[in-house]
Amino acid sequence: MRPLRVAPQDEIHRPDDELKAKFQDLANDELKIRRLNVRDWLRVATWWLLKARSTLRLYQIPSITNARGSFSNSGDSRAPSNQAYVDLLKASWILYDVVLKDDNLTPLLVNENRQLFYNLQDAISEDCGMFKEVDIPERQTLRLQNLNIWELQQPEEENFEDIDMIPGLENGRWITVEQDHAGEEDEEVLFRTFVNAEIGTRRLRMKSRGAPYMLVLSTKEGESEPKITICNQSGSFCLTRDYTIEDVVEPEDLEPPISPVAQSGMSTESSASIPLHFGKLKVFVSFQSRDLIAFQARPIAYFKAVKDRDLKHYKDASEKLLFRCSVERFEMLKPATMTPTHPRDAAASCDLRIIEIVKSEGWRSTRRLVLSSSVGEKHPWCKSRFLPLSRVQIKRDEDSRQITVKWSDCCHEVITTDGAYNKVYTYTYDENNPNLAMQLDFRTQADASDFEKAVLSLSQEPHFDWSCGPDYHALYDISDAEPNPKDYKAIIRTHSHLKWKYSELYYFYRDIDFQFNRDKTQVRFPGIYSITYLSNHVEILSKPDPRSPPRFSHCQKKICNVVLDFPSEPTYHAFMSSLTNGYSLLFSRRVHWIAHKPPSRFHLTKKAAPSSKGAADLLLWRKSRDTFRLSFRWDDRVDDKWLSLTVPRSGVDTLTHSGDSNRASIPSCHMERGRSLNMSQIVGCNPKDIAKERTVAPLIIAFESVRDREDFAHAISGADGARKDDVHVLLERVEKFRGASP
Repeated sequence: MRPLRVAPQDEIHRPDDELKAKFQDLANDELKIRRLNVRDWLRVATWWLLKARSTLRLYQIPSITNARGSFSNSGDSRAPSNQAYVDLLKASWILYDVVLKDDNLTPLLVNENRQLFYNLQDAISEDCGMFKEVDIPERQTLRLQNLNIWELQQPEEENFEDIDMIPGLENGRWITVEQDHAGEEDEEVLFRTFVNAEIGTRRLRMKSRGAPYMLVLSTKEGESEPKITICNQSGSFCLTRDYTIEDVVEPEDLEPPISPVAQSGMSTESSASIPLHFGKLKVFVSFQSRDLIAFQARPIAYFKAVKDRDLKHYKDASEKLLFRCSVERFEMLKPATMTPTHPRDAAASCDLRIIEIVKSEGWRSTRRLVLSSSVGEKHPWCKSRFLPLSRVQIKRDEDSRQITVKWSDCCHEVITTDGAYNKVYTYTYDENNPNLAMQLDFRTQADASDFEKAVLSLSQEPHFDWSCGPDYHALYDISDAEPNPKDYKAIIRTHSHLKWKYSELYYFYRDIDFQFNRDKTQVRFPGIYSITYLSNHVEILSKPDPRSPPRFSHCQKKICNVVLDFPSEPTYHAFMSSLTNGYSLLFSRRVHWIAHKPPSRFHLTKKAAPSSKGAADLLLWRKSRDTFRLSFRWDDRVDDKWLSLTVPRSGVDTLTHSGDSNRASIPSCHMERGRSLNMSQIVGCNPKDIAKERTVAPLIIAFESVRDREDFAHAISGADGARKDDVHVLLERVEKFRGASP
């Protein structure tokens, strides 16, 4: 191993014997508590070198005749340059009279210690050379400066380990001669200075003097936000967290405000104190005015460049943050080929957010995906993209941190004519033809999973959910706010095909039409709503200005026919129960026919004839122990296809049937007809023929088999205790969801 190259100590800029003795006495105080190794001493020497540089940077006043600036103190023992010179002497004394006087220099030959030693040796020589002989303080003046080798600690620093919070990493990585080399390999220091601070509660915090704390503004590879770190000399106290826009303090908001002269950098007499919260611990940091302006300059420029990611408030809408994390890398892709664009549009260490624009009408809500650069970028940027609530396609390998995503915005060009040979331009949303795609590399698998969940689901907890094969379904309660409050349902259906996933979103209101296929365990909704998105450039005779491309304008409903699959009939029953206001679906069957007309007044002895409407679906609902509702649905060829009724309390006892018959009858009861079913009360509604909306008649049901009639009789009489199946477990699950819902 090569021997250590040691430059001789400067003959002029070195402490005298009396000062050395004073330094040694003050150093011994800490040595009584703990033993320091070579690396510790090198860090202490570097600390004082950095403090001297910080003081000289703050107080060096350029003169007209000397661009270097003058440190002349004009005989004032309190001049900052005097303390800076003493701090350089401390560093020199530690290097030459402590480290090099050690009998064992082997630790100095370690690569990291060797580098720190050489940097420190060269820096001390260079910085001392800035002081001319006329600038060197007099001997008596030196004795009046702060000669302490160890910075004083506040009570909260000594009890720091008892504080319920996560501290920063070992602070030694910040104590380096060159700022470019400070931090870990994946960190970059943006600003470093020394400050005064009051730490902790009012009962324990003390005013500090001499700026005994290092304050660091940095950024970390893979993360976008600036980080603020405050640490003490010994390393026993080190806090770090993200520096946010809420931490920025405008000069006029300080007490007292920073004067224009101080803001221009011509004065450093005033100081500014700002509060910073690190978890439960409150720290008041005091800056010299020029230092505060320099410290905040980079974050202010960054937050201004990425302001489009901040939440906005509109007259009829507001925004909320659904998802946020840092991504290691993002790259835009061509949607058709999923290959990089040309020229490539990629960046590392980005902030990713999904923001939802919440309207008073829930179905009108949309989202935007926002990417912003790291604070370490020389020219920070922010990109905001329209993001629909459904039909966003995601590709991800199992447990991978990388996600590929593609979707459509409202910029698909459609050209038609107005009948007079003039081109008409419309820009549309096409859910089946994505025109935006990107690849995202997340820092952790958990971040990737959270992003996937945020994109493929709604922002609230589902009221009910189930899976059928690879597809996942979730039912949500949606509410419209004033001026037209309304409650309704939304359902998300997530499809999986190979490695791709995408979701479909549908809305339906209280009055719905549906049909259950028992053989396939499917339910068909022929008239529920999906959403399409319209741009602000529709049927216009010219193309949009390139400086103002088309953008999303508003949402529009469209009616669609949707079929939902269920793994079993009990799951279907539980799902339908979750659509009601306290009803549980107990029984569902296909019946041959029903008779529900009263006998003719001219043929009093003639029984009710079967309906000519044909077969129907029967659904039996229960709200309480003795409250049952029956609903029937004929096929689509019937206009008023729904029939509903309440089973009379006496109907349970008077339900007549013979042992070998497939028929059941209920005595005279009130019935409702309509084209849809009111799911709140299980009532047929919205009839085409108002005159037939309500009738009173007996009911005869012809089941497809005797077994179906027996199952119906058991369900309505509650005599099926020995034949319970998993439907009851699912119904209990629905009740649990109801109890958890607000």
